[in-house]
Amino acid sequence: SSGINAEWPLRPGALREELQLRSRPQVNSTNNHIESAADTDLLNIKRELEKAVETYKAKLTVEERDKIKLLGQISVLESQVSRYRAQAKSASEAEDEALKEKRKI
Repeated sequence: SSGINAEWPLRPGALREELQLRSRPQVNSTNNHIESAADTDLLNIKRELEKAVETYKAKLTVEERDKIKLLGQISVLESQVSRYRAQAKSASEAEDEALKEKRKI
């Protein structure tokens, strides 16, 4: 569309190359309008991509924060499980002792 290289989204660095090509002075004055429209398109695409990158960076920051929070919750839950297992083992041993004592009586 509008003279933009069709492969730019597929190949890394293609947008940069396209911008460099467009920034060179052009001798042909009849194509100035078309070239300036292509330049505008490229700049708009660049702005949109930069905006998308910033959006994803913000989302990544939020997700990393959530991950740290969840890892903390996992740690708390694992210690609770360990404590409950120890209590269950202790209760089971106490119950076994009580049954042994009851049998003796």
